[in-house]
Amino acid sequence: MLDERYDRSAREEADVRSREGLPKLARGTSPTQRHAAAAACQAPYVPRLLPPSPEWVDGRHGERAVWEALRDQLPDDVALLHSVWLVEENREYEADLVVAWPGVGTCVVEVKGGRVERDDAGRWFQTKAGHAPRPMGNPITQASDCRHVLQRYLARQRADAGKARTAHVVAFPHMVLAASFDAPDMPRSLVLDKDDLRNAAAAVRAAVERHGDGHQPLTPDGLEQMLSLLVAQLPGQASLLSLAEEHEQRVNQLTRDQAAVLDSFRYHRRLSVIGGAGTGKTWLALEQARRLTKDGKRVALMCYSRGLGRFLQRVSTTWPKSPAYVGLFHDLPLLWGAEEGAEDDSDYYERRLPLALGDLAREQRPQDLFDAVVVDEAQDFGELWWPSLVACLRDPDDGGLFVFLDEAQRVFPRTSQASSATSRTSSRPTSGTPNGSRRCSAASRPIRRSTAAWRDHRCGSCNHRPGTRSNEPTRRSTRS
Repeated sequence: MLDERYDRSAREEADVRSREGLPKLARGTSPTQRHAAAAACQAPYVPRLLPPSPEWVDGRHGERAVWEALRDQLPDDVALLHSVWLVEENREYEADLVVAWPGVGTCVVEVKGGRVERDDAGRWFQTKAGHAPRPMGNPITQASDCRHVLQRYLARQRADAGKARTAHVVAFPHMVLAASFDAPDMPRSLVLDKDDLRNAAAAVRAAVERHGDGHQPLTPDGLEQMLSLLVAQLPGQASLLSLAEEHEQRVNQLTRDQAAVLDSFRYHRRLSVIGGAGTGKTWLALEQARRLTKDGKRVALMCYSRGLGRFLQRVSTTWPKSPAYVGLFHDLPLLWGAEEGAEDDSDYYERRLPLALGDLAREQRPQDLFDAVVVDEAQDFGELWWPSLVACLRDPDDGGLFVFLDEAQRVFPRTSQASSATSRTSSRPTSGTPNGSRRCSAASRPIRRSTAAWRDHRCGSCNHRPGTRSNEPTRRSTRS
């Protein structure tokens, strides 16, 4: 189960390579090795993301779906670039995604979300939810033009990557194409549909190896040279500088608001923070873990999703001092000696392994336990997991527990008891608060209306919400 995404991707890549008549690839590391690497706070099987966390503006849901599929499937030596802008003469071109794969080549991915159609006259139309159909350019032509512009740019810069195999594909992440689809200007092997996202990385590789023009694979040195040229182009050219400046100011404003909320966290040992998608919960979780670690606390930063876990590992390794443990909930008991179970044994991952964590925690030396645990996307945690997680604290009654969640983003059908896990707050005085008061300081002052996450903040110890008066308790969310 923990390696389901990795193993499924490997199986599907093998299937694609078999269909395309390509040679088989050597099998990667074992599940045990990957668990050990994650526990050592390395970042296994993570591509280089440029930028690391794109700004997904309205209307780019399709791009995000394709980007996330590739992010979760590409090896760690591959670079995945989003929104690469190029200028040639008086025209601007944007590559939605660029995959630069050492040993393989480069692929430009043009993404078209919603419903895409071509009429008998060869005209293209795109329909998005809530909108009428609108004309659009030929997506395969757009992808091809962008690829050629990129190749010519690299050639002008005398970059070795300009000689590497380069291909283009078009992705329709919200459509399912018929198995018989094979247009003359758009062969099926150059198109990704919704079902293909399950093995997007394998399909991109197959497209480059079958259709890529060029004389050689992309070399590691060629990749570095290519990135040094392209990164300077992100997020765009001069015509986009005003938008970039506006975005930078907005980020700075939101960061100050987030920092103000984090400052209030020091008064509490246990908190539940609820916020909608895209409101910055992961940023808060990372920053809380960083601050606690900087203060000398032994901290565990964990989640359930493997993709999110790799991201947390990648970010935390850039800090002067990393938390004691960064990774998946299920990897911690394995690190402490739990036996591995079968990958298709749901009872092992849902019940036996979480219970084993509690037993193993009680066997650990105090110095191996944690002063605080920070959980991101806590809505994915099961009810049985929380007592075992609390047992990992040096002080189960007063140890720090900070959980960040959005019940509306629940992916797995579990019952989570995150709020009850954070409600056991000690009555002993808290440093920095008068008379041991546990009133949430964030609830006593308004937060900027532009930051929805902080308006949705809930404090496990006082049940107040920023923007309301401190003597007016806010009802807890009852979303399921």
